[in-house]
Amino acid sequence: MKMKRTFQPSRIRRARNHGFR
Repeated sequence: MKMKRTFQPSRIRRARNHGFR
């Protein structure tokens, strides 16, 4: 699973769909 890393706002949108915390 991906940990809380410095990701861009665009990635959060995609990660949220994956179930990112």
